Amino acid sequence: MRVLLAVLAAAGCAREPQGPPAIGFTYAFQDTLFRAFLEREIERERPEGAVRIVVRGADDAAVGAGSLGAEVRWATRLAADPRVIVSVGPDGSREALQVAPIYRGAGVPDLVPTGTSRLLADAGPQTIALPPNDSVQAEVFAAFADTALRAQRVRVLHIPDEYGVGLARFAEAALRRRGIAVGARVTVRQGADCRVAADSTAFALAVEEAARDAAPDVVLIATRTREGACLTAALKRRLPTVRIVLGDGVDVSEEFRTRAAAAAVGVHAMLFWHASVGRRDAADLAARFEREVGRPMRSGEAMYLDGARLAATAIRTVGADRAAVLAWLQGVGTRTPPYVGITGEFSFAPGARRPIYIGRFDGRDFTIVAR
Repeated sequence: MRVLLAVLAAAGCAREPQGPPAIGFTYAFQDTLFRAFLEREIERERPEGAVRIVVRGADDAAVGAGSLGAEVRWATRLAADPRVIVSVGPDGSREALQVAPIYRGAGVPDLVPTGTSRLLADAGPQTIALPPNDSVQAEVFAAFADTALRAQRVRVLHIPDEYGVGLARFAEAALRRRGIAVGARVTVRQGADCRVAADSTAFALAVEEAARDAAPDVVLIATRTREGACLTAALKRRLPTVRIVLGDGVDVSEEFRTRAAAAAVGVHAMLFWHASVGRRDAADLAARFEREVGRPMRSGEAMYLDGARLAATAIRTVGADRAAVLAWLQGVGTRTPPYVGITGEFSFAPGARRPIYIGRFDGRDFTIVAR
């Protein structure tokens, strides 16, 4: 009996946190510069005498790179680590939905910075989505297409996942309510790359399908960055005057600009944040990010930063306890005041809404044209 008790005690001790509390982080696997920046920003805001908080990123363990399976493996590791009090990520709706049962089973709150599917609201109490969902974005897009672009006929090109399908479905409904003609949606294979000959042909065929019958004057692209860039280039070759609006899943990054080339200039994009519309110190933070990470801060990265800061505030307020942190987060905007981040105000009260902006890309940066 003594031996059994000793074994159980040893097992219990093994589960005790060793070291400072941690925020789990999944964004771009092996993105050590961004993870380090998050950790420095959390440390910059640490009050005197407050606990130090670290960020555990997927670069800390060899779990693969960027696949859905890798997300699941990494979430499993984070959930099993008693030091991890709260997770920030993954960035995609499908990935967040896939890992939700893992975090729910372990009682780990999961702040989803950029996943927009309405399905996340039903993923369980541990899953807390930070951005406006796909139905809200659809209304913003439809209003912009109607009043600013004077759209007559719209087509939606999307990838067949929870993000793409959700945004496409709600956008079509919002457009029809405004009396705007909507052609049949066009599905694009996720992960395709126009630098591959066979995929380039597939993009050209998708654009031909979008132009069939009556060509659209406005196109909404609800894909990821690579597919969005390839579609932008193909659309502009086939329909030079078409106006393109990118969903939030497309990041106008170097990867986008390289593949879209000259077609990138003039595109519109839905953004969670821009330095010109953020908090007073947004410009300073954006400059610090570019200096330390070596590239401009992306809209989604600002959301990650707010998610990490919010998580750190929760831990420092109620302690390194998963259940207490979850309860505190759920009460933001009701039991406690809204949290003001770099991207604006966060409230999880019923009916609270987050901002979404539409920017026009001039080849270097965005100019916000709708909010």
